[in-house]
Amino acid sequence: MLLAMKAVKGITFFCVFLLAHIFISCSNLMGYGVILWSIPEENLYDGDIVPVYIKSNINEVYVIGIPGTDRKIELPLWQITDPVSKKDAEKNALRFQEYKGVYALVKEDGLFVRNEPTNTGRQIYRLKQDEIIKVLYKGKGAPVANFEGDWLRVIMQDGTIGWRFSYNLTLFNESEGIKGNTVVEEVDEVLESVLKTRWYPESYQTMIRNNTIDIEAMNPSHGFITGAQSKITELIMPSFSLSYSYEGVQKIDKNVYEFLNTPLTMTIKNPSAVVIQYKDSSGKPSSYSFTALADNPADLISAEKSRRQVLFNALLSSGPSYSSSNYGVLQFIEGNSFLWTGYSLLSPSVIPSGAGSRGKVELKYFLGKELSFVYDGILSLSFDSRDEEICFFYKLEETGLRLEHLPFSLISNNTAERQSSNPLVMFFAR
Repeated sequence: MLLAMKAVKGITFFCVFLLAHIFISCSNLMGYGVILWSIPEENLYDGDIVPVYIKSNINEVYVIGIPGTDRKIELPLWQITDPVSKKDAEKNALRFQEYKGVYALVKEDGLFVRNEPTNTGRQIYRLKQDEIIKVLYKGKGAPVANFEGDWLRVIMQDGTIGWRFSYNLTLFNESEGIKGNTVVEEVDEVLESVLKTRWYPESYQTMIRNNTIDIEAMNPSHGFITGAQSKITELIMPSFSLSYSYEGVQKIDKNVYEFLNTPLTMTIKNPSAVVIQYKDSSGKPSSYSFTALADNPADLISAEKSRRQVLFNALLSSGPSYSSSNYGVLQFIEGNSFLWTGYSLLSPSVIPSGAGSRGKVELKYFLGKELSFVYDGILSLSFDSRDEEICFFYKLEETGLRLEHLPFSLISNNTAERQSSNPLVMFFAR
């Protein structure tokens, strides 16, 4: 049996007459101990009481007797309790009776064994996926976010003893073993897929769907990073950034999971949408919605910058200078700049007094569906001498450029859905 081979690895057997030359006589009984990890080859199982004759601190072994025979073997110190009277050993054995023959297979890599039965206890051992450990007994400990399970006293194959919550353990009886050395269990495929996904703010999906990429609001670093490999999850938003190391992810309700040892829980709405709930140090809850994207935000931003540049280049190539007898001369300049002179009739109602004549051009706002049939886009002009933007619907025509003043109050979510009720329309000839 694979389990037994692991347990007895490194154990050396000696005859009694050879041991006598190294240790004191085996007839000097030290007491009785309880086996903690089975040795099926010797017909010894956890919970069995055996006589203990010698302890070697140098070799870190006990010499024990095998009941019903005259044979004696060496056993690592960790594999048996310290020798006491037979009566006390029988009392000790009762403590292990409930989980006699019970071992556990570790489901997930990186789970911690702690010095106390609580998730805040000191970490004394880190388990590996598919590692086998021995369950000694059940203890009373702090609940783990109302998850089903128990705090178990466990021992590892290097002799470390500590506490581990049972949720991510598969318990099995030694007499039955593990079929094919594996455990057949339901795999949470949705969770596995979610943990492999890089999540972005839900607003990004809205931008993509409406073809309104706001390059100032879309940031490739923002979103939720599960940390499936690193076991470090990150919540990065425009106004804050959080990072937590976690042991694993546990299901606590239908489609709801907790990142252990963090204030984060996750609700899976569907394979492409999750909601992260976060509680700050005062216990105040907040929720953030995230989505999976087919395209990388960096690529979307690059494409949007290119689209805007194409629009500006069209203004350059069609002009670059446009003139109006009433509203002056508007000239577009390489580097997304402009020069506007002779606009006195627009000041101060549209263009503030003292704005100057030079500034920068942006095409960062979008047309609503109905307006997209009327105009080519929205020009946002920022004069060098003023902070505020001045926006205009624009349309390139065969003979020139048509502008319509767009009050900023009509722009919502970077999109203009309607015109002013009393629009100011201007035409500039080439």
